[in-house]
Amino acid sequence: MSSAPSSTTPTITASAPITKSLTPTATATAASGTVNCNGVQNWQGAFAYTAGDQVIFNGQLYTARQWTFNNAPPTHTDQWTAVGTCVQPINNQANCNGVAAWQSTVAYTAGNRVTSQGHLWSAVQWTQSNVPGDASGSWKDLGACA
Repeated sequence: MSSAPSSTTPTITASAPITKSLTPTATATAASGTVNCNGVQNWQGAFAYTAGDQVIFNGQLYTARQWTFNNAPPTHTDQWTAVGTCVQPINNQANCNGVAAWQSTVAYTAGNRVTSQGHLWSAVQWTQSNVPGDASGSWKDLGACA
């Protein structure tokens, strides 16, 4: 008697290492090249900036993309665009000729300019009795008077 051929089903075993997919992240870097930063003031945390405002931070020129307050340019790249490295020396002294001294009894509207503590200041919003340079954020420092 002959035996029936044995039926074998081949078994395939596969294995693959499990890997975690990594998502690339963007790293902001300063723009290449040098730019003239004369007339541009250093970034100040106590001031509000609007889209288009420019500041100097650690020798780099940045432009605000939107309204921002107390957000340093290098750490908040969603709010600032790096323009380039400032050419040295930087002349950021303001022309204070003909600008009146700040007075606590006067009401100021956005854009009004005053001198105080040897600096030129611009009102960011309506303000009265808020001293330029205080924590209210009502004034933007435009630089030391020339």
